[in-house]
Amino acid sequence: MKVVAAGDDVPITKYAAQLVDNLAKEQGYPADFAASYAGNVVSREDNVSAVLAKLALGEGDAGIVYVTDAKGADGIETVAVPDSANVPATYGGVVVKSSASPAEAAAFLEWLTGPAAGAVFAKAGFTPAP
Repeated sequence: MKVVAAGDDVPITKYAAQLVDNLAKEQGYPADFAASYAGNVVSREDNVSAVLAKLALGEGDAGIVYVTDAKGADGIETVAVPDSANVPATYGGVVVKSSASPAEAAAFLEWLTGPAAGAVFAKAGFTPAP
């Protein structure tokens, strides 16, 4: 199996490494799963879009990307990850101390955690903000 992966400086790489380590601990996965995965990496790409492009072109059999990116990619099938092994990517929001519009920025953050934004996130494949 040919695995297309992201390069060391790409954020998904950290999540992918954690996922592979977690899967190696799951029942049904071989003890050498992480080493086998690493041994099958045929290329390291500059970003998730490049990983998906190579997979879509048939230059690899599998890769680890964000589900939100895979959802919008043509010719890509996704595989469910067990909840116990999943590594959710999280993002934070802040109001910058020197903001010229702190009230508006705070209102935007409030909107991000509300039901309207939750619906937008869900449609794109994200889980709602806490």
